[in-house]
Amino acid sequence: MTKEDKENFELLRTNLRKAGLGLNITIHNDWDSFMSKSKALEESIEVPLNK
Repeated sequence: MTKEDKENFELLRTNLRKAGLGLNITIHNDWDSFMSKSKALEESIEVPLNK
């Protein structure tokens, strides 16, 4: 694993936590909540991923 891979993984982990998903993503009966968190995650991802 390169240093860049590690940094990208750590950024992903941070973004998942900020969106309320964490690395153990589960979908319960509350689909609206999951979609809201997914949208927050999408908005937090910088494009392109590798600057």
